[in-house]
Parts: sequence; structure tokens; C-alpha cells
Amino acid sequence: MITEPIQFGETINNPLERVSVYGVILNDEGKILVVDVNETFHLPGGGIDDSEEEKAALERETLEETGYSISGIKLIGKANQYLPKASLGPMNKLGTFYSAVAGSQDSSRRVEVDHEPGWMSFDEIMKAPMAEFQKWAIDQVFERDLRGYIGKTVTVVMDRQLGTKHPRYDFIYPINYGYLPNTVSGDGKEIDAYVLGIDVPLEEFEGTCIAVIHRLNDNKDKLVVVLEGKTMTDDQIMESVEFQEKWFNSSVLR
Repeated sequence: MITEPIQFGETINNPLERVSVYGVILNDEGKILVVDVNETFHLPGGGIDDSEEEKAALERETLEETGYSISGIKLIGKANQYLPKASLGPMNKLGTFYSAVAGSQDSSRRVEVDHEPGWMSFDEIMKAPMAEFQKWAIDQVFERDLRGYIGKTVTVVMDRQLGTKHPRYDFIYPINYGYLPNTVSGDGKEIDAYVLGIDVPLEEFEGTCIAVIHRLNDNKDKLVVVLEGKTMTDDQIMESVEFQEKWFNSSVLR
């Protein structure tokens, strides 16, 4: 986690400083909620009112700008941006960024009608006009994107073999489940992997990664590994991993 703010933009002498909060808010498809203001895109958020807590300010700003409620708010870090042409004059925006999951939308709660909400993929946003410090925050959320493993041969070491019981929770593993040695996932531990299509307990397995299970409300995504040449649909994958993923807001990434 970033503890010291990163400064973006060319230095401005004696700028107005505005303490702000913004959200990288994802939907079930892994797309990012943005607001379009005169064909420039922004993350939902803005200035923090006096005595207002950051998370409460983010919830309020998101509702006012987009009509969406949010949950699962987690700190990303801090970054600042010099803005020489801000509406209030030359400014340094002091931003704190959070990730969150989008809930339901109530368009009647939108009060900032010049902010048009929409959804964009990571690749779309990186090509769109948006302030650097906001793109930085988005990149922090997606920097552990495991899709680079898709199509590659990997070795999985099983620490949860098919038929074994979870050490803390009351369920039996219906598949082999393990990790990739010498890797790092979102929680600082090895990358986990579901091994699908093998109906006997395994100690180790070499296969092809065909997908990633992306958790919107957790920081540890999982690889899906199968025998070379085997294919599975998204529905088949989710059915195979439902025993564990039912506790999370998950989707299949390709």
C-alpha cells in the first residue's frame, strides 16, 4: 500500500489545495464506474466537507454523481495532481483513493446532472482523457491482474487435495486446489489455482491456465488450470468452483 502521496503534474507555485476522495468502483464484469464531464472522464468523488469522514464523502459523492450505492470500500492509497486550469483556479488536488463494489442505482438521487455516469474497461480508461492521479489509482487496483498467466503452462502444488476437508471451514474440496510456488498474489502469498477436470487427488500438476477467477470483494484472485488442450465455458468453471466462490462476488476473466 502506498503511504506517501505521489505527486502528478507540472509544479504550480502557491496553488489552491483541495482535499478530495475518489473511488475505483467495479461492477460484476470488472468494469470501472466513471463520470463523463464535457468528454473528459473522472472517477466518482470530489471534495470532502468539513468534519466529513473520507468513506462517507465517497459514498455521498458517488450517489450524487452517479446514483449508485457502493460497498466493500478499501483504501488504495494517496496521490496528488497539479491542475493549472481547474475551475476554481490553479490547484493541487490532494486525493485519497478507495476501491469499492457498485450496488444498485437510483437515478433520482443524482444531483450533478452534468456528470454522466458510465462503465469502461481498464484498457478503455487508459486510452481516455483522465487525470494522471486517477489513472494511477486504477492501475493500483489492476496491477495484480493475473490474466498474463492465461495460455501459459504452470505448475500447481496442492495444499488442498481433492477429498480433503478445509482446516477452518466445514466443507470438503471437490477438486484439487493449490498454489504456484515462488509467486506473489494480492495478499502477499503465493498465487492460488483451481485444478479442474482431474478426478483423483494430486500432489502436483502441470497444466494450462485458461482463465482467472476475479473477486470483486477480495484481493486474492485464482487461476483456473486444466490439462493442455482442454476447454471449459465460463458457466462450467463457475459451477466447478461454486463450493468456495459462493462466499465471494466473483467472475471469470479471460
